[in-house]
Amino acid sequence: YTALVDRHLIHGVDVSPDIDDAALSLLETVQLSTLHRILGLETHSSTAVLFTDLGLQPLRCRRLILCQSYLKYLIALPLTHCARLALH
Repeated sequence: YTALVDRHLIHGVDVSPDIDDAALSLLETVQLSTLHRILGLETHSSTAVLFTDLGLQPLRCRRLILCQSYLKYLIALPLTHCARLALH
């Protein structure tokens, strides 16, 4: 999952955060359906089981964490760095 699907679901989120909830909902649907298939569960089963059994984070949380990590990186850059200047 992490090698084939997850990388596409989180691509570019650190640089361009989500502003459209409908688009994120589509990605969450892809994540849930993929995890259901991996575990061989029906689509109406609990989603908490998917994440605890596989040790994964829900997509919305994971994307938020990646955004925060990138922001932390930008803030730590010297004030003369182009990326840091772009932040202001």
